[in-house]
This record gives sequence, structure tokens and C-alpha cells, in this order.
Amino acid sequence: MSAHWDVPATVTTLCMVFAVCYALSHIGARFPSTTPGSMRALASVVVIFGLSTFFMPLARTEPSVLGRTEWSGLNLMAQVRAGNLRFSPVAFDVAATYLLMLTALFVLFLPRPRKLLLVIALVGVVCSGWALEMGHDSLFHWFLGSGSTLTLLKVSYAPAMYAIEIVMSGLLLISVSETKM
Repeated sequence: MSAHWDVPATVTTLCMVFAVCYALSHIGARFPSTTPGSMRALASVVVIFGLSTFFMPLARTEPSVLGRTEWSGLNLMAQVRAGNLRFSPVAFDVAATYLLMLTALFVLFLPRPRKLLLVIALVGVVCSGWALEMGHDSLFHWFLGSGSTLTLLKVSYAPAMYAIEIVMSGLLLISVSETKM
């Protein structure tokens, strides 16, 4: 029996661990204000990129499930809403991550978004990390719970699954950055 190493998931998780450790060591620090708005603009770009991944593939199945081989966040949520897929922990974590990104976009319009952005990013890192890690075990069973009679189903991650964790880690780093938002 051979072990399968998901190298992108490992690298993504290491980036997330670095972001969390860095953030924990810099929470509460007094930073000098340099260029106001530059970090707000960067955070906006990161969040908008993260929201755009809602339409990109999160997972791939072989053979197709419910007529699809590539599943974006939009496809997954539409099938859950239609009742074709049950709402699983992976679906919850993916949906929560995208809702947190949307919330972060609105928070960036507030006068002092740093603390709220920090909380959103911390919760988002947890949700996206759980989606990535739990998905290995439960994504397979989730697609099989769709009522299909498949005997062999291969489910693999697509780039957007890794991107949502990187986006939330980046948002966490931005929220504790040294420039004023």
C-alpha cells in the first residue's frame, strides 16, 4: 500500500501555520503608520481574488457526479440547495470561508477595519484549513452520498481549494501588518 502525499495541501498548510504564528506574535503591537490606505487596497485585492475563486473548481471527480467532473463553490452550494448533495462539514467550511471573505470586503469600508479584519481572518483560516484537511476524509463520502451507485470514485482538489486557505492566511498577515489601514 502506497501513501499519497498532497504536496500543495502541505505547502498551503505550512503557509497558514506561518501566518498564524506571525499574527500571534504581532497581535497588540503598536505599528507606525506610513502610507494610509495601501494595506486596505492590498486587502481588497486579496479578498476580491478570494471571492473570484467561488467560480473556479474546488474539486474534481472521476467519473462525473451529477453530470459534473469539476466542482466550484457555486456548483457545490447549488447542489446542496437543490437537495442533490447533503450539507456536510466540508460544505459548511467552504461556505463559511466565502461568507467571511464577503464580510471582510464590507469591513474594509469601515474607518478602522484592522481588529475586525483580524477576527475574520483568524476564523477564516480555521474554516479554510478544516475544509482542506477534512476534505481528504469526507469529500469522498460526501459525493457518494449524492445517491450515485458508483463503485470507484476519485476525488481530488482543484486550485481554488488551496487558494481559499492562502487568501485567508494572506488576509491574516495583512491585518497585523506594519502599515495603517
